[in-house]
Amino acid sequence: MERETIINFEESQEWAIIYTHNRLLLRTLQKLLKEYPEDVFYINKHADGAQTFQIHKEWIDIRPASISPFQRKRVNVKVRRNLHE
Repeated sequence: MERETIINFEESQEWAIIYTHNRLLLRTLQKLLKEYPEDVFYINKHADGAQTFQIHKEWIDIRPASISPFQRKRVNVKVRRNLHE
């Protein structure tokens, strides 16, 4: 079963719709819903377990990770080597 997250918004609209199965994102959205009830709206829960929320599209932020998984692995290998020297 595919478990996806879909973020949808139009340029002319101020709101984004988020459909997700991701547990971490669901917890974050539920927390934001409690903290900002005028800015986050719960739309519904789907039969497959996904949930849909509506938020301000300005809240959507895509950025690179501070360190990629590949870089993290290289650092961990170096640390282990140093520990055994």
